[in-house]
Amino acid sequence: MTSNSKLQAQATISKVMTMCDNTVRLWVDTQDMGAEDKAALFGLYNKIGWFLFAEAEESLGDAQELPEVHVDRGEKTPSERLRAVIYRIWENTSRVRNSEDFYRSTMEDIITKMKAKIDG
Repeated sequence: MTSNSKLQAQATISKVMTMCDNTVRLWVDTQDMGAEDKAALFGLYNKIGWFLFAEAEESLGDAQELPEVHVDRGEKTPSERLRAVIYRIWENTSRVRNSEDFYRSTMEDIITKMKAKIDG
């Protein structure tokens, strides 16, 4: 399978879930697939690419040209690292509020402490 592999399959989006990092997790159930398409699907596992869903009965064919995906596999930014640490703290403490509320409250605490250093 080449790095430009594409898979087209008839499917249904069966579940949508929002994640703590403002991404969305999708559960997609395919219709009956042949062995070749299943092999192609497994070959795409854990790869980064484009997800295209069109509500239509007819095939999309190759008419949809998608831009190349650019992935920065470098280190996380400091803000991404901080968000991840705050999320882990939320996971390990009482979950009275959701993770986003906990994140915002914790960030407000950090901002207040940093401002106090300015005012000195």
